[in-house]
Amino acid sequence: MFFITNIWLYHSSPIVSFPFLALFLQNIPAKCNLFSSVTAPSLSDVIDQKVSVVVDPIRVIFDNSSDFGGTKSFSNDFSSLCALSLHRSANCEGQQIKPSESIGWDTRICFRWHCEGIGPGMAMRVENCWTGSERNPIELIDDGGCSREETMISSPIHRHVQRTALSLGWLTVRLFNTHKIRLSCAIRLCHSCKKQCTKKIVPNCKWKTNEEEKRRREAMKELEEMCREERRRREQPTAEQKINAGKRTEETLIRGMTMLAITWALLDKMTKALVRDG
Repeated sequence: MFFITNIWLYHSSPIVSFPFLALFLQNIPAKCNLFSSVTAPSLSDVIDQKVSVVVDPIRVIFDNSSDFGGTKSFSNDFSSLCALSLHRSANCEGQQIKPSESIGWDTRICFRWHCEGIGPGMAMRVENCWTGSERNPIELIDDGGCSREETMISSPIHRHVQRTALSLGWLTVRLFNTHKIRLSCAIRLCHSCKKQCTKKIVPNCKWKTNEEEKRRREAMKELEEMCREERRRREQPTAEQKINAGKRTEETLIRGMTMLAITWALLDKMTKALVRDG
């Protein structure tokens, strides 16, 4: 199976990029084994075809180690914790692209990762995303949470309080002999009160602009506030704890009153006995 992608040409000229690529392949000598079976018409068919996207279950990574890159992590495919959905709108609030639907190379997509199943105080990072096929994957987002190719997908913007991350892009990868492409991602989770978590969970992309640096600082502040809120939540007794505490207080009061009544009764008896004997 042979894959093509226009990620290096798409951003500057989406209309001429594929014809240029087709013309380039047409002029490659036939003795080149890689492209000997690829002709301009067949390539054009692949470019024009619409494909459906198979979204793999999110690979959830819980990081429990003090060293963020340590070995005390484990991964499970629990889609109930985190999931990825594709949308046609720029803010991911519009129509969701269903597995049965097909998209073109010019379909703009909003990628929405969400982890509604995780508990409070947890921070998330989208990482290690690829598309295409398992044999021929195209890396979209690296292990640090940064986009590998901005013309295909932007680096995810994380909203830790809402437990979501958003990206915009196009899935312009096409595979010969199939009308499906896969999309696979991992999400790393750690607690916002861990120092290593707050330092490492926010992506630190080398190419970042002033706007991205501003977002990074805002994300750090957001994590700090999450930790403070989580600590306040833990320090405040729950309604059940208050009820139990109230019950214990009432029981203690009743026991005290009982002991006082018994003591008073004993003293009364002793006083009467002394008066009688005296």
